[in-house]
Amino acid sequence: MQILLHIDDALARRFKEAVPARQRSAYVQKLLEAALPPEDKDARLERIAREVEAELDANPGLREEQQAWVEADLDSWDNLPPFEWEGTGLEPPPE
Repeated sequence: MQILLHIDDALARRFKEAVPARQRSAYVQKLLEAALPPEDKDARLERIAREVEAELDANPGLREEQQAWVEADLDSWDNLPPFEWEGTGLEPPPE
């Protein structure tokens, strides 16, 4: 997101002299993050959820993959074949 700010000319000159051109946005962002109160936890979670939904809407394959994970039976460890430790360079856990 871009924001247009108006600041004093002398301050703008000092800023341009002190902070390299390709680092100015990150510099201002860090200043704002330090100066502003922290984001409300619920508002942050809602924002993240909206970002995830937008990503899923933009990439239908991701939504299908998400649904596959939701439907996966991850609690049925009994049906898994035994792990072959040999050749992995790992040691089996103690019994």
